[in-house]
Amino acid sequence: MQHSSPAWAALSRRWAKPHPDPGSPAAATADDPVVIKKYANRRLYDTAASRYITRDHLARMVKDGQAFKVVNARTGADITRNILMQIVVDAETRGTTHLLSSDFLRRLIRFYGDPLQAAVPAYLDASIATLAGNRDKAAPKADTAHTAAASDETPTAAHAEAPNAEAEQSAHDQLDALKRQLDLMQEEIDRLAVNKKG
Repeated sequence: MQHSSPAWAALSRRWAKPHPDPGSPAAATADDPVVIKKYANRRLYDTAASRYITRDHLARMVKDGQAFKVVNARTGADITRNILMQIVVDAETRGTTHLLSSDFLRRLIRFYGDPLQAAVPAYLDASIATLAGNRDKAAPKADTAHTAAASDETPTAAHAEAPNAEAEQSAHDQLDALKRQLDLMQEEIDRLAVNKKG
């Protein structure tokens, strides 16, 4: 029996079209995270770029907003969180400027095994999101001031100084906002600790 309807023809074309292997690159979409494989020798392999990379490369991918997932090359287990924590440790051990103070870390450690432990991640996520929002709001102001200064081919001294002053003020405002958010975060953690004891 032959089928000649348009619907049947469409289904025939669909069945005839080869389906890619789910594990092949052809099956991946633009929204899929890049898969990074970690081998026993601690080397990280970018399966999308077909090259070995370092944790510094992953840190840049995070800053660029590029999604990735790190898996154990032997077991396939997702170890992304472990690698991200190593990236934080790398950053905290370099230089003299740190995001996580000793006092903050002590407060955080006290919540492990505490009944309030489950509430801490959501609070920290919300606080960091607020910090990021303040940063994103401040950045365009500094960029606008820089662009205005660069586009003026023959600026007077007053015009040249004004954009720079505005950019510096914006940077100071951004830093102050970040400090306030960190202070609020620590105050809230202290408040939770007091409530826990009460």
